[in-house]
Amino acid sequence: MILAPDDGSSAAPSLATWAAGTVRRWRLIGATIGVALVVAVIAMIALPPSWRAQASFTPNTSASAAASRLSTGLNALAGSALGGMVGGGMGALGADPSESPAFYEQLLVSRELLTRLLTSRVPDFSTDAPQDSILLLDLLDPDTKDRAKALELAIRDFRKQLTVAVDNRANLVGLQVDAEWPELSSLIANRMLALVNEFNLQQRQTRGRVRRVFLASRVDSTKRELDRVTRQLRDFQIENREWESSPALRFRQAELQRQTDVAEDLYLSTKRDFEGARLSEINDAALITVVDSAVPPRRRQFPRIPITLGASMAAGLLLGVLLAAIAAAWSDWTRADPEGSAAVRSALTQFRREMQRVVVGIASRRDG
Repeated sequence: MILAPDDGSSAAPSLATWAAGTVRRWRLIGATIGVALVVAVIAMIALPPSWRAQASFTPNTSASAAASRLSTGLNALAGSALGGMVGGGMGALGADPSESPAFYEQLLVSRELLTRLLTSRVPDFSTDAPQDSILLLDLLDPDTKDRAKALELAIRDFRKQLTVAVDNRANLVGLQVDAEWPELSSLIANRMLALVNEFNLQQRQTRGRVRRVFLASRVDSTKRELDRVTRQLRDFQIENREWESSPALRFRQAELQRQTDVAEDLYLSTKRDFEGARLSEINDAALITVVDSAVPPRRRQFPRIPITLGASMAAGLLLGVLLAAIAAAWSDWTRADPEGSAAVRSALTQFRREMQRVVVGIASRRDG
């Protein structure tokens, strides 16, 4: 077999040749940048503006949780025999998970709270009379027909427009809300803070109410038990006026007295717990402290014309250089391997014809 001499035509192009071929296609790069700028301008015109409002708060600790942690810490410290165990005792100071910043992070994006938010009424900023109220769901999606489906989609979309950040060291929760109008973004952020407080009041007062009702039943039962043993002691002393002279009667009287003392202590303890539960039902809600209330933003989040145009030019430049480099590589390859390039063109042409036949067949079946 005689090998043909290698004239260098099939050698791979050098980096300098590839770069030169890319630069020679500067018109393609410029056209790509122009297209990117046109797309950016169309997007800025077609897409609604976005305004971002920010708010932050810190969770408070309820009185019962603070007392519980203090009691736990004191018990742990009292039970430690060595001074070196003090740190371990302090580590036992557990916190209520429902009062941690992580809990509020999940609460702010929960379905329950977002449903309350989207079904609340807000000013209609889409009209010239914003004093007219409208459901936030209808304002975000005015063409809604299926309310359940619209609510599901609105919750999903709103989670994308909501950003929640937690700083555990500072015990701080921050939220950012994007909306089409600046006043609406701040209103939504402040409304979410109010809903968090409302959730705390409702849920924690409900828990306190359950505890109060249970303790009320315990007060009644311990009162009945106290009355019963007190009557037994009274009847015994009436029927046995000389009980002190009889060892058996003295033993019986002591036993009845102990039962009465125990029943009285249990009744008084339950009564104190009941009175504490009544106060806690109203006062023991772990409200939040608002650090920064949301105010209408002065500058749009989108579109920011200089940033948007600059980013579009950079993206267009990168894409144009990539396309020009691909075109240069393709041109060098077709020159070096005309048979291979012809085979690729033939395969692409056949694929295009097959796809055209498929599309025509689908269209004819629809018409038929």
